[in-house]
Amino acid sequence: MAYYYIKHDTERGSFEQIKELNRELKREDIEFFNNLKLCRSEHPKKMPDLCSFKIAEEAITTDILSSIFLSMNNGFLISDKAINILNSFAINEHKLFNARVDGISGSYSYLFLPEEREYIDYSKSEFIKTNLLGIKKGGVNGITSYNFFTETNIHIQKTEPGSRLSFDRVILTKELDVLRLPGDSRILISEKLKRALEQEEITGLNYKLSGSNITSD
Repeated sequence: MAYYYIKHDTERGSFEQIKELNRELKREDIEFFNNLKLCRSEHPKKMPDLCSFKIAEEAITTDILSSIFLSMNNGFLISDKAINILNSFAINEHKLFNARVDGISGSYSYLFLPEEREYIDYSKSEFIKTNLLGIKKGGVNGITSYNFFTETNIHIQKTEPGSRLSFDRVILTKELDVLRLPGDSRILISEKLKRALEQEEITGLNYKLSGSNITSD
């Protein structure tokens, strides 16, 4: 099955669409949002206030909203319409947090998506060392678990600056329509989910064919 990377559609309205809160921005707000951006492998222990966003006057409202306070590295603001579509597809560990955006009549939530930890078969998957541009530098053997992948990736980045551990072939034990691979901040969606989002005219996303070799056992 083909997979696509998703990112915010910067051609619709202003980017970012949410640039301010409807109240005074406090120091703890900045700390909370910065910590949220750094969450990768588990749900955040403490969430910032997600009910004080304000849509920019010049922005066009979309189903997926961009914000200076949030990073698409681990999630995004999503409309109820888009959530209803995602609920019909296979998404592993994720969590929805209540959110509110002043200036928009529809309801939104923040979807947090950590790295995939459960449904990757490491014994059958294949791994490579790459540079920051994704160019292959050599194969890596013996990766047997998520923890070992993470430890090896940290070691490579420390001992070989500019290098990282990547997947060359991913074998899933369960077919997933939305996932983030360990060590990669980008979100992947399946081709069938992409078709459903386009058919229902979900706005605010751009799609790029990933070229990732992902199959399910």
